[in-house]
Amino acid sequence: MQTSQLVRCLGLALGAVGFAAGCSDDDPAPFDPTREAKFRIVNASPAAQGEADFLLDGGRVARLGYAQTTTYIDVTAGTRTLEMRDLPDQDGNPGPTFISTPIDITAGRFESAIVTGSGADIAAIVTIDGATPPGGSWSLRVIHAGQSTTSLDLYVTAPDADLNAATPLVAGIDWKETTDYQVIGVGTLQIRLTPTGTKTPVISSNSIPFQDGQVSSLFVFDNATPGNLPVGLLLADGGVLE
Repeated sequence: MQTSQLVRCLGLALGAVGFAAGCSDDDPAPFDPTREAKFRIVNASPAAQGEADFLLDGGRVARLGYAQTTTYIDVTAGTRTLEMRDLPDQDGNPGPTFISTPIDITAGRFESAIVTGSGADIAAIVTIDGATPPGGSWSLRVIHAGQSTTSLDLYVTAPDADLNAATPLVAGIDWKETTDYQVIGVGTLQIRLTPTGTKTPVISSNSIPFQDGQVSSLFVFDNATPGNLPVGLLLADGGVLE
């Protein structure tokens, strides 16, 4: 069985874009952790045929293609309305809205909003990003954002280790589920995801040297080509609030 390769991107996301210039959340003042959060949006929804606009309280903050993500941006905390819309038509009229939903953003945190699914099943997942692993270790979680992708088991092993002799770190990860951060010893390791209860990977990384204190999320997306294996994207979480 062919295995989908995990895309390693521990700094900015592959396809990451900045937020739209001139939106109300672009604040030239220093970051204020008492009223602001560091916030990113991940487009895991195939609802749009191409790119889609993402808005907070009616102001466009990003235009993203499928499986793209923004960088972290300073936004005002509180209950905000997140929208995903199709692109405007040739006359500039707004496209149809795929989702409009309230989300809670907490001051002084790194957070992500992942829009996943389509049609009546489209949904937004909001996560708190970042953890502090003990010395000599790093942290990893899985965010399952693939509506058509089966339940998954997570393995992190020495490169090419026999999965038949391994126990999953987390079993039965379903669509829209975000696992807890798993604390793992540093070293050169391989990440693999298998359909739950099986040992055949559908997503697999190369050998990756994980460093002390590293904190990452592995996003699972449906393949943009229906019928093909899902895709994984590994991103760094959080950072320094400044």
